[in-house]
Amino acid sequence: MNSKLITHYSLLYIGILLTGIVSQANAQTPADTLLNRTVVVEQQYNPDIMDAQKVNVVPKVEEIKVSPRTVVYDNKLSLATSFPAETMGVYAAKEEQENPMRGYVRLGYGAYGNLDAHANYLFTPSGNDKLNILFDMDGRSGKLRMYDSDNKWKSHYYRTKAQVAYTHQFKTVDMDIAGDFGLSNFNNHPNSPTRQKKFTSGAGHLGFKSTDDNLPVLFNAETNLMLYSRAYNFINNGDALKESLIRTKADVTGLITDEQTISLGVEMNNRFLNQDYKNSTSILLNPYYELKNNNWKLHVGANADFAFGFGDKFSFSPDVVINYIFSDSYIVYAKATGGRMMNDFRRLEMYNPHGELHTTQLKDSYEQINASAGFKASPFAGVWFNFYAGYQKIKNDLFCELEFVEPTRTDPAMFYNYTNTSNVFVGGDLSYNYKDMFILGLNAKYYNWDADNELAYLLKPAFDFGIQLDFKPFKALNIGLDYSYTQRAKATDMERLKAVNNLNIGATYEIFENIGIYARATNVFNTKHAYYLNYIDQGMSFLGGMSFRF
Repeated sequence: MNSKLITHYSLLYIGILLTGIVSQANAQTPADTLLNRTVVVEQQYNPDIMDAQKVNVVPKVEEIKVSPRTVVYDNKLSLATSFPAETMGVYAAKEEQENPMRGYVRLGYGAYGNLDAHANYLFTPSGNDKLNILFDMDGRSGKLRMYDSDNKWKSHYYRTKAQVAYTHQFKTVDMDIAGDFGLSNFNNHPNSPTRQKKFTSGAGHLGFKSTDDNLPVLFNAETNLMLYSRAYNFINNGDALKESLIRTKADVTGLITDEQTISLGVEMNNRFLNQDYKNSTSILLNPYYELKNNNWKLHVGANADFAFGFGDKFSFSPDVVINYIFSDSYIVYAKATGGRMMNDFRRLEMYNPHGELHTTQLKDSYEQINASAGFKASPFAGVWFNFYAGYQKIKNDLFCELEFVEPTRTDPAMFYNYTNTSNVFVGGDLSYNYKDMFILGLNAKYYNWDADNELAYLLKPAFDFGIQLDFKPFKALNIGLDYSYTQRAKATDMERLKAVNNLNIGATYEIFENIGIYARATNVFNTKHAYYLNYIDQGMSFLGGMSFRF
């Protein structure tokens, strides 16, 4: 046989043999080797977290506060008959839109000569500069009921405020400059020894705040010059009492770790008064340590107050807040705080504008402790409730008392005074928000006061209850309701003052784009309650107006 032919058959035989071997191997090996390799890889790189759906993202201890990206204009409608403004509720809903205009104007008028005027405009000449101009005026002029009879007296109260605020953003620091002017012009009831009142105020502000959180040291510093004048006072035959206050504040924070910081807050108040009152200086030192992580928020510090020239030379109060969060939205908390409440002329007006000053100077009030513990939770979306109990102790707590100053007058004058008080309280809050279309708030609080001077009981609350409701049936309409009930505390030998029983209803409606109308009804029950001694609040009244954005 030819050798080439033998070679050819030999190669053919070897090929057939190799084909059989490969076929046998394929019969013993699974068909999809790529799948097998994938499974092996998955087994080799099995993740450490075996059950990923059990990993919870724990929220912060405090409720989330989102920095607003839109301009929200303040359209609270407060009555001039009840100062401070916090005693009155909101009568019209918050007005905002996705892309708001920079200007806002609101004007309304109603019964008892109630006036509501507000204007605001925001200039942004560059991305780093903002200039805001604001003007407010509210008040009323009408006949109000006397506190001891059904007789009426001609009353007026107008309050005006103008403010300019400028902010410039540097690379790592924000600078803000502001100035404001205020005027309150009103009268007391006919039997008061001082009929007319006029308070004038002005202030200038300069502040710097670091904005780079990556810096090892953060700071916030400001200085304020605050001027105030009280005209037509009883004690000095109408000559103005003037107060100049220089308030300087600074807060420096050092980073220990990403979760821990240590800080020192400093505040100095230099107060200068005319007439026979003494000048004074107070200095506050507030060192504190903070820890914030997924479960804990700790704020541990103290307030050390030093006074020079007048008042207590040294005062101390705690500054401690502890929050612990578990199961996503359940919070147990405790706090113990306190501090100086300076009885400057601004605070006296907010507390009671009809009060008179004695020839002796008022000391500052000092909250020695305000301690409470509670439990807050959100068991369902949109629902929050909070229960708490606590104890409060105030040295030189401010109150007003009536004194007969002239034998020919049958009505007493009302003077500022102070006494030591303590208070045990317990309360609760409940809120529900359904897609911002229906918002309901309920709150109740019980107080048990003890005071060295029982006259301080007259306007102290014994029980508070409130309901706040906002309802938005469709985009253009918002309806609001605010109800408050306050039972006054009772002294041993004095009659309890009539409870505050106040219902306010308001509504806003956008008739055209950026043009709306609003209306409110206040003191719907027409009750004769008083926020200040001898001064009955106005009866049921109505107010309406229009608002514009541009």
